[in-house]
Amino acid sequence: MAYATLNFYPNKDPKMRFFALWYFCTLLILWTILGDTVLGFEQSYAQPIVAVLTACVVAFLLEWLDAKVNNRTPRFAGSWRNAVNFLPPCIIPGLACAMLIYPNERLSPIVFAAAMSLASKVLIRAPIGNGQTQHVFNPSNAQALIRSMIFHTPLAVPFLPMTSAGFILFALYMIPDPATTPIKPLRQVLFGLSVATLYALLFVAHVVYGLFLALALTSATRGISLWVNAQLKRKPAPQPVMRVRERPQVAIAGD
Repeated sequence: MAYATLNFYPNKDPKMRFFALWYFCTLLILWTILGDTVLGFEQSYAQPIVAVLTACVVAFLLEWLDAKVNNRTPRFAGSWRNAVNFLPPCIIPGLACAMLIYPNERLSPIVFAAAMSLASKVLIRAPIGNGQTQHVFNPSNAQALIRSMIFHTPLAVPFLPMTSAGFILFALYMIPDPATTPIKPLRQVLFGLSVATLYALLFVAHVVYGLFLALALTSATRGISLWVNAQLKRKPAPQPVMRVRERPQVAIAGD
């Protein structure tokens, strides 16, 4: 099964995709280590470890279930390379969740956030053509909104870390995430302007830290438009033609 995100790389080269994922994954790991040891990140050592482990377990489990339902080979199967290259999309949102929320010493919110991040990639998808689908929301952004809706946590709570490295992560990774943004440059510009416009409106309305909400609304609107566009392009199935047999004429005596 080909990755839909290959559409975002020149010539759809999988090597460039793996390089980009491992490059960002390595930077995020180094940033986490420096933050916990030198820069004074206010999180325990256990939180990023638990977040990454949860993300990996959920990702491998959902990939196995999806492969079984669709009668295909899991993308992590076949060789150790496949298994290793399956890890960056798990590590990145796991570390991002650990940075973006601050549950004091508790680990359960971290586990829930990481699980929701990976689940949103599988469960909330939209068609992009050629029989492929793409996840709509950036995983790290989705977990904050889902957690707020289920547990009625004020949206301001998970956004307080935006005064730290979390804001950098949001601005440089979550908004321009190539897997959840358009491919064509003009549409990318419109996507960015939509996020900025919505954030400005939320800011004027005194909605604190509306960046996450603005990105979620923009991504949801784009996902809905992709579904509507796919339905409009779907051709109706041809109706079978019913042939009517003509009855043979019977000659009547005397005619």
